[in-house]
Amino acid sequence: MEPVGAETSFFELGGHSLLVIPMLEQVRKDFGVKLPIATLFEYTTVRALAPLIDQKMSEARPSPLVTLKKTGSRLPLFFVHAVGGHLLSYTEMARSFPKDRPLHAFELVDIQGNPKLQDMAAYYITAMRKVQPEGPYHIGGWSLGGILAQEMARQLKADGVEVGLVALVDSWIRFDELLAQTERETRHAIIYASELNSRYGAGFFVSHEELVGLDFEGKYKLILERFEKQVPIASQFERDMLRQIYEVTGYFIEESHDYKIQTYPGQLTLFVAENVDESAKELVKEGLGWAEHTTEPLIIERVPGDHVTMLRRPQVSVLLGALERHLRKVEEASAKAKKKSEKDPSC
Repeated sequence: MEPVGAETSFFELGGHSLLVIPMLEQVRKDFGVKLPIATLFEYTTVRALAPLIDQKMSEARPSPLVTLKKTGSRLPLFFVHAVGGHLLSYTEMARSFPKDRPLHAFELVDIQGNPKLQDMAAYYITAMRKVQPEGPYHIGGWSLGGILAQEMARQLKADGVEVGLVALVDSWIRFDELLAQTERETRHAIIYASELNSRYGAGFFVSHEELVGLDFEGKYKLILERFEKQVPIASQFERDMLRQIYEVTGYFIEESHDYKIQTYPGQLTLFVAENVDESAKELVKEGLGWAEHTTEPLIIERVPGDHVTMLRRPQVSVLLGALERHLRKVEEASAKAKKKSEKDPSC
């Protein structure tokens, strides 16, 4: 193996999502530091990573906010993790993001104390305001991340803070209706399999019929067998880490089931995948349940791909184009309103 230069990027060396886990696991073993999966988006070289490892060795609790793209003169977009708590699903999004806009994201730090979604949203707001002290804030999220983004925007509005675009990317708040006849453990297993596919681009399939007759351990074992068959390198992953993913998805499933969404006093923009099952088409027409949780008409934008592939190339370029178009529209409206207010303070 040829030596790696201190300034050589992980991605330039051929790094991808499946290689992130073994590398960060080696860092944990060598230095006793557990780095967030999204670390390699921002710290791509050995020279950049070294001081971060030193810093993390002295930190009590890391920040949930990760900078996926630093540069840009426009207001940043803050994006929230999905059910797995990680940011690997946003890899292509970060690499293809518009040049003139920064991108920050929130990664799950831990679930100690079993925080409610409202508490998690408040925690993310605190981290966000350290990076951008004043509004307006552009906030979004994919899947479960959309629910957390809406809650963050709602809390900010309640505090009198200006909010810009609230982008809900294929975020289903009536997902339970599709799985209404599925018992809870099987539902958890189906979402766990989907999470592994999303996180690692695995592409394996486990049917409801295969899972429903198995106990908890049987479901878990079957999913891992399919996963490792499709992605051989997965056999090198730490079993504790894969088990933790299972536990985290279960935690968020339970929390989102118990969470009562409150109405957002403003505009919500929903980006929906074009490829959906026949059984879900009616829910898509109804805005996935979001229309009843906003005081203004829900904006719906269709994006090519399905729930997972809409975040991958080439579909992600269409999604990012639509996001940027709506971001600029909101910014232009805000600038006009500000200008009008300056001319006529009574407005």
